[in-house]
Amino acid sequence: MDDQHKLYVEDCGNTKGQPVIFLHGGPGSEITPSCRLFFDPEKYHIILFDQRGTGKSKPFLSTENNTPFDSVRDMELIREYYGYD
Repeated sequence: MDDQHKLYVEDCGNTKGQPVIFLHGGPGSEITPSCRLFFDPEKYHIILFDQRGTGKSKPFLSTENNTPFDSVRDMELIREYYGYD
């Protein structure tokens, strides 16, 4: 992450279950309540986030420092935050 971007991240389901990070379509999309329905919450620890420039992430619609490489780095930071290998 950088000083400019703040990602909106939420998790639900079984925190001891199989972890899964959900990527919404994009650009311009965002997570919605229906995104949680793709995974069984008894079996999975579901981690959802609004990618840079989308949804509740800030700044909205920003394309600065917003590349596929930045998105991969963001997912790596999310993985590390939750302590998954």
